[in-house]
Amino acid sequence: MDDINCNTNLDFDQTEPNNLPLDQTYLEKKVADLEKNLEEEKYQKLKALADCDNLRKRFEEEIAKARSLGNTLIFSKLLELSDDIERIREKSANEEDVQKVVQNFDILGEKIFQFLHNQGIEELHISEGDKFDEEKMEAISLVDVDEESKDDTVRFIVQKGYMMKSTNTTLRPTKVIVGKFNYSN
Repeated sequence: MDDINCNTNLDFDQTEPNNLPLDQTYLEKKVADLEKNLEEEKYQKLKALADCDNLRKRFEEEIAKARSLGNTLIFSKLLELSDDIERIREKSANEEDVQKVVQNFDILGEKIFQFLHNQGIEELHISEGDKFDEEKMEAISLVDVDEESKDDTVRFIVQKGYMMKSTNTTLRPTKVIVGKFNYSN
């Protein structure tokens, strides 16, 4: 085995690339400049994080205000409808003409329908014979059907369902009775 000479004198070049000698003052200035730059970068980063946090808080406040305003508008309209119901009840108590009572309730129903429509709420269009869709329907009962083609189809609609048009979200599923082939067997 060859012996490794550990007494080799390692002489490092103590100069900058432009061959100026490195001195203590120069290195201290360089370190101070780098530390200053580092502190400035830290400050900029903290400032950016604070700005992002403030922006997030502002957005949350704006969203809360918008929700509150939306709720206020909705409740205001519901109170108007409640007032209409009260007026109809008062008029109906002394009304002998059933046709006028029915007409008043028809007007109220139209107001409610228009209010819901203005909020982006629409009736789910489900018909007897449609294939059962669990996203839009709730089966409250099953009935026997005599044809396999009628299996898993709507036989009766018990209650209308509604959806929010803007998000295509079912608010209340249509309650239906569903046909099942050979259900009683």
